[in-house]
Amino acid sequence: MKEKKKEGLGVNFSDAVKQSLADVLNRRDYRYIAENDAIFSKYKELYTEQGRRAMQDTMGNAALLTGGYGNSYGTYAGQQAYNSYMKELSDKSAELEQRAYDRYRDEEESAYRRLDALMGYYADDRDYLYKMEQDRIKQENILYDRNRENYENDRRYELDRIKLNATLQDAVDKEQGTADDKFNPEEAYKFLGKYNNKIYSDEEFAETLYLLYGDKKGFYDWIKTLKVPGSVSGRTYLKVLYEIHPELKDV
Repeated sequence: MKEKKKEGLGVNFSDAVKQSLADVLNRRDYRYIAENDAIFSKYKELYTEQGRRAMQDTMGNAALLTGGYGNSYGTYAGQQAYNSYMKELSDKSAELEQRAYDRYRDEEESAYRRLDALMGYYADDRDYLYKMEQDRIKQENILYDRNRENYENDRRYELDRIKLNATLQDAVDKEQGTADDKFNPEEAYKFLGKYNNKIYSDEEFAETLYLLYGDKKGFYDWIKTLKVPGSVSGRTYLKVLYEIHPELKDV
């Protein structure tokens, strides 16, 4: 199964957490104003009208009982009828306020749940990215070690390839240390003339001269004048030597 990529979710968890935290911290304090509640306004209009009618009906009935004349009792009874509806309106207001407070608390809890969820996702996302980074570093290290091993194998192969044959190596061992500190081209030509038939490659040629005279003053100035026979690019034995020993370029 292909691993689901976090970036593919299209969510920047860090920004989402910051926004959700800001929503929680900046949340307004609870405050209920009945006059700003559209539902309460409808109830107020309804109960006020019903209270007014009840008051008029009560006062009218009292007037009939007294021959059409109003009295204090009728006024009192009418006011009581009106107040009864206003009491119902007050109760309805308290009910609407409780509903509003419940919604406020639900929204608050929802905001906290969202923040908790995002923080969990954010932690998972960080762990996921950290794991990916560790895997990337591990793969880079494996690749580096593999390339290093290949380089060392190639290097050992190259050194083995230019290893002098036994006869030539014996000749070099005998000649080493017999010359003075200054390079003498005549000695070099004399050695090459004597053992030229034992040198089978350009690499052996350059390596032999290096083993014999590499520490002599003037050697490198001389070997760079020796061109490899058959080279159309003017390749010199100094270049061959650098190919065998690239570390010499920095010397």
